Amino acid sequence: MITAPLLTHFDGVRHTFGTRQDTGTDTVVAKQVHGNRFFFVTAPPDKALEGFDALLTDQKGISIGVTTADCLPILLAEPERKIVAAVHAGWRGTVARVVQETVAEMARRGGKVAAIRAALGPAIQGRCYEVGPDVFEAGREGFRRYFHPSEAGKWHFDIPGANQAQLLEMGVKFEKIDRIDLCTHCRPDLFHSYRRDGIGTGKMVSSIQLI
Repeated sequence: MITAPLLTHFDGVRHTFGTRQDTGTDTVVAKQVHGNRFFFVTAPPDKALEGFDALLTDQKGISIGVTTADCLPILLAEPERKIVAAVHAGWRGTVARVVQETVAEMARRGGKVAAIRAALGPAIQGRCYEVGPDVFEAGREGFRRYFHPSEAGKWHFDIPGANQAQLLEMGVKFEKIDRIDLCTHCRPDLFHSYRRDGIGTGKMVSSIQLI
């Protein structure tokens, strides 16, 4: 089980970043589409959620989560209004600013952005995440500094760095952001990886809940 110190020491919240050994069977997840839409969970859903890359709740006892196999899982908690969120950020979600959409929704529901604690979980790191010109063109206007040329004439994209920058831009405090910079591509002992293992790979479930 992998946890972030900032959230571990937050009374009233339970969380975990998934590994290949975790199942997450009691966690509410959605069918993700690499976009920036979110869903606010008020009760355990009676049917599958589809088309959302972030889930939020202010209800105790409901575990919400995201599934990943190289993309970045982000867990958020606002201790005063007591709202938590789980965000799935691949390159498309990053460019579409899914984490900023989620933080904005927490604020609309009474949360204080400056109070939010954020944890960026294990994901493919920039040194291993080579992308083509289509990704660079999609992301360079807002995230140029997080692209670095590769020896093959392509680009390495630092997705964790780009999402941390978005959190800071929204007003989340630097000291309230944890980064677990474990690379899913480099650690087959711990993580599934789409880039490493292909389309048949499994997925990890990362989750958060109010208790």
